[in-house]
Amino acid sequence: MLQRFILLFSTTLMVACSGGRAGAKEELQPVEISMSSDNVILTIEKSRKAEDALTLSWKGGAQEADYSILMDIAGNGFSKPYTNRLGKCPGRSVTFPSRDLNMTIAERWPAELARQTDFEFKVVATLGDRTEESGVARVRIS
Repeated sequence: MLQRFILLFSTTLMVACSGGRAGAKEELQPVEISMSSDNVILTIEKSRKAEDALTLSWKGGAQEADYSILMDIAGNGFSKPYTNRLGKCPGRSVTFPSRDLNMTIAERWPAELARQTDFEFKVVATLGDRTEESGVARVRIS
C-alpha cells in the first residue's frame, strides 16, 4: 500500500512540474502588446529623479520563450530598430525609466530629442525555431 502511494505521489509530482503534459512541447501563443501611456514627456527633472516613463506589457508567447523588444521611429517599418533582448521574461512587462528612454533616443535618434516624435514598439517571442511578433504599439515622445 505504501509503495502504491509513493508511486502515485511521484507520478502526480512529475505531471505537475511539467505543466501537466509530461514530454509535450510548449506552444508559442500569439503576442498582444499594451502600453502604460500613448504620450510620454521626457524631462531632465524626471531623469534626475529616476521616474518611470513608460511600461510595456504583453500577454501570450510562452513561459520558456526568449523575448525582445523592438523600437523604431513610426513609419520606418522596423527597418533598423533598436532591439532590447530580454531573454526569458516570465513577468511579461518592462518599465523604461525616463533616463534610459532618453539615453536610448539620444544615442539612436539624436535629432528626435528636439521635437515630438511618434515611436513604435513591438515584442518578439522566440521558442526554438518558432517566432511570434506582437502588433505595433505607438507612443508619442517629446
